[in-house]
Parts: sequence; structure tokens; C-alpha cells
Amino acid sequence: MSLRNWNSPWFQIARRFFLYGSSKEFNIVHNEVDRIVDFIIVMESILVPEDDGSSGSRLRRRAVAIIDDFKINQNNINKIISDFYKVRNIIVHGGNVSSQHDILKKNYEFETIVRKVIIEAIRRIPVGAENRKTFLKQLFDVGPRERSSKVYNDFCAIKDINEEKKCFDLISKRLRKSGFFTENGKQKTENSPS
Repeated sequence: MSLRNWNSPWFQIARRFFLYGSSKEFNIVHNEVDRIVDFIIVMESILVPEDDGSSGSRLRRRAVAIIDDFKINQNNINKIISDFYKVRNIIVHGGNVSSQHDILKKNYEFETIVRKVIIEAIRRIPVGAENRKTFLKQLFDVGPRERSSKVYNDFCAIKDINEEKKCFDLISKRLRKSGFFTENGKQKTENSPS
């Protein structure tokens, strides 16, 4: 096992929050579930150096990829992480987790995944910030379809007509600049002259 990353900033954060979370009580009956927040921070600090609003999908897909050698059902890992990420969101936004008891009963499975991510990360992630980012992008990165879907959904969520127009104008300007439109303002096709 390589311990070259033992003192890297991302692993120091992961280790600290793992210890925080491990020291907290977990009791569903009394809604003592804050350790979930710490364990999600552990995985985010390991697997998601990017800060562009796509941390959930990266976290899930990279966790599945990095612990693939454990022969655990990938769909099950993805579902468990997704469910606990949802619980994490409820906690940090001040919601009530009492309706999440079925998910919380799978805490042992979730924490096992967190531990396996830590072990594989320290073994496999290369030293250095850029090498780490490259490695993680090879595990999974957000593709054009996910990005365009997010942009579209965010645009549709704008409720102020003036802000919507500003956003539309900015996107249109970018498309014209990139050559997406012809000089007369029509969308370029494969047969359009350059």
C-alpha cells in the first residue's frame, strides 16, 4: 500500500472528518444521524476536487468506480450513496429526517462504502493535485449531456423575465462568438458555408 498521499490536503480533510463522524453517536430513534454529513464530506474531499455544481453525480459514479474491485453490486452502491446524499441534504438544510428511516437502516452498508473508498483512494490516487484530478476524471467526469441538462434546468428555473432575457442574451452571444450561428443569425448546419 502506498501512503504517499497520507499528508496530502485532501486526505487530511478526509481523515479528520472520518474521525469526527466515527466519534458521533448514530441513533435513528433519536435522530442522531449527523455522522452522515461528516462521511459525505469524507467522500467529497477524496473524490470531488471540482466545484461546479455536479458533485453528487461525480461522487456516486467515482465511488462506484474506485471500489469496483470489491465486486459489490454497482447499482446498489450508487443507490445507497444517492440515498445518503439526500439525507445529508435534509440535515444540512434543517429538514426532518424522520421519514428517512428505511434509508438510515442501511447505515452499516453506507459506512462500509465510505471505508472502502478511503482505502482505495489512499492506494490508488496518484500524488499531486493535477495527477489526482486527471485520475478522478478518468474514473468519471460530467459529460456534455449532463452539463446541457443542468444549464437547461437552471435556465427554466429563472422566474424573473429580465434575468431570463439577460441569460438568454449571454448564451446567444457566446453561441455567435463560437461560430454556432451564421452571419445572418441562422443556426449553422453541416451544409452551411463557413
